[in-house]
Amino acid sequence: MAPKATDHIHTVCATFFCPQVQTGVTLLSVPPSRHCANKQVAALLSWIDNNMISHIFSPTSAFARWLRWSLCCFSLCAMLPACSNAQQVSAQQSQAANAVPPAAQLYNEPAAQDASSKRAMKIHAVWLPLRQRLAADGLAGPQVDALLATLPKSPTQSPMGRKIRELYMRKFFPKPRSTGRASYYKGVLSETNAKTCRRFATENAAIFTWAEQKYGVPASIAVALLFVETRLGAVLGDVPENAFYTLASMAICRRKEDIVEWLPRLPKHELHADWFEATMPKRADWAYKETYALLKHMIHDQVPPEHLPGSIYGAVGLCQFMPSNIAVYGADGNGDARVDLFDLADAVASLENYLVRHGWRPGLPREKQHKVLMTYNHAAIYANTILALADMVEGKPMPSDAADVTQAHPKKRKKHVRQQQ
Repeated sequence: MAPKATDHIHTVCATFFCPQVQTGVTLLSVPPSRHCANKQVAALLSWIDNNMISHIFSPTSAFARWLRWSLCCFSLCAMLPACSNAQQVSAQQSQAANAVPPAAQLYNEPAAQDASSKRAMKIHAVWLPLRQRLAADGLAGPQVDALLATLPKSPTQSPMGRKIRELYMRKFFPKPRSTGRASYYKGVLSETNAKTCRRFATENAAIFTWAEQKYGVPASIAVALLFVETRLGAVLGDVPENAFYTLASMAICRRKEDIVEWLPRLPKHELHADWFEATMPKRADWAYKETYALLKHMIHDQVPPEHLPGSIYGAVGLCQFMPSNIAVYGADGNGDARVDLFDLADAVASLENYLVRHGWRPGLPREKQHKVLMTYNHAAIYANTILALADMVEGKPMPSDAADVTQAHPKKRKKHVRQQQ
């Protein structure tokens, strides 16, 4: 009978006092502070095994019953604080694991900083000052970095070089004014082009009719403007670079040394260093504002850079908006909650919204129509050509002076013609 009683004491003591004992599927852990009790129980068990008389441990023995209950009580008393501490530690660990740090704290975590650094490493070094300036103006994050990472290793000198040459030659080598300036763009006013515009308007009648009902701009004016700007979408880019690359390159070209490829085309440029220092930062700041606006448009309306062929100075879409005009005058014509100026419905809605916002009204006298169109592109020949082509689309004859046209249709420009000068 004695071995059974001893085995029972061993089981109870080991279960409650050993630091780690597998009991079923639960691993019981006791803090080191309880190890002193383990030694005392082990000594007690050894003494019992070696010195107690077998009959004392008889199941019916009063001493056996007393000893079993005493050891159980002692074990429970010793374990309660340990269990309590273990529960508290477990709860604290669970709370720590599930806690979500504030956004500001998360952004400053080393892991977040490392991720930001890795994204920045994918951006070529030449664009990092632009990234820093955008971030200072509140435009930063993974989407911005991903777009900046699409830019080539080096900026293109062409847009800034072309603009500076235009301004430089006008400033220091002006051409005499022509006495026989044309009234219309060459090659635009023809019966063939008028027929093309009519057919295009008929094929997309639902779009033009909806826009005219909403904004009050005749379909003939809208289709004529699209023809002058991009030949109804057939000519969407004047240069191989997309609009993002064009504007970003201009934004970081602030010194004469940034356009060395163009200096041979600027006679006596070494004599006008002060002019370059005063002019180029202004052009670069203008381009930066357009770059900022274009990035916001790409992110908000989910437009990838490769979907943005542009003019020589970054105008985009069938209606050739500068990026800063998209957020202000862009309109959703197809109901998809986006503004995509390469979509005909959005382009027509946007150009008509622009004209209305600048004063177009049904029944507006022709002189005022001309004035409104010049806000789109500040050139009299531009407004003349659109009004004349719109008349021909409606079936009216070609203007009598159109046969004397000698001026070619220029590169695509937009409202910012005045700002670029």
